[in-house]
Amino acid sequence: SALPLRCGFKLRDPAHFVMAADNNSSEEGPAFLWNWRNDTYHALAGEQTLNCHDIQWSHEYPGEDGAIWMPMLSADTIGLLNATTGDTLYSYELPHCRDANHVQLVEQDATAMVSCRATNSFLKVDVASKRTTWALGGRWGNFTLYDLDGRAYAPGTSLWHGQHNAEWFGEQPGNASAGATVSEVLMFDNAYDEG
Repeated sequence: SALPLRCGFKLRDPAHFVMAADNNSSEEGPAFLWNWRNDTYHALAGEQTLNCHDIQWSHEYPGEDGAIWMPMLSADTIGLLNATTGDTLYSYELPHCRDANHVQLVEQDATAMVSCRATNSFLKVDVASKRTTWALGGRWGNFTLYDLDGRAYAPGTSLWHGQHNAEWFGEQPGNASAGATVSEVLMFDNAYDEG
C-alpha cells in the first residue's frame, strides 16, 4: 500500500532514513524507517499516530530497536520514544514555547534545539536538567536581533514569525582575534498563521 505524505525526514545511517508521515494533511501520522537501497519500510513506535513535523534517531539508543526524538502531539512538548513499542522514554513540556514543531538533538542527545512556531522562537535546551539555556527571538528571547540593514531589535522581539524547520548549524569562527564564535541557525520563515 502507498505510504502517506512524508513530512519529517532525516538520515539515520548510510542506508536508512527515519520519516514521520502526515495522514490527510492532519500534521499527524505514523513513523517509518526506510531502507532506500532496497526500498523497504519498517513501521516504528508501534504504528501509533505521532506528530509528523520532525523525527531523529537517538544517539543514546542507536541500535535497530533504538529510540526516536520528535515533537509530541501535545504542542509544547518534545519526547523520546522507543522505536519499537512507542513507549515514552523522556518528555519535557517546554515553558514559554507554543507549537514545538521541530526538534534537533545535538551533542550526543545532551542538547535539544527546538523551534517554537507559535511563539516565534528557537530554544536551546539542556536535556538532562530540562532547562532552557537560551531563547532566540520571541517574547522571552535573550538576544538583541539585527535585521539586514543593521537595525537592532531588543530582546523580546522577533524578526520571523511561525518559522518551520529551524536547524542549528553549530559554532562557526567569529572574531578570530578575540577567539569568538558565532552560532548559526537556518530556518524557513513562512509567517505561518500571521496573515
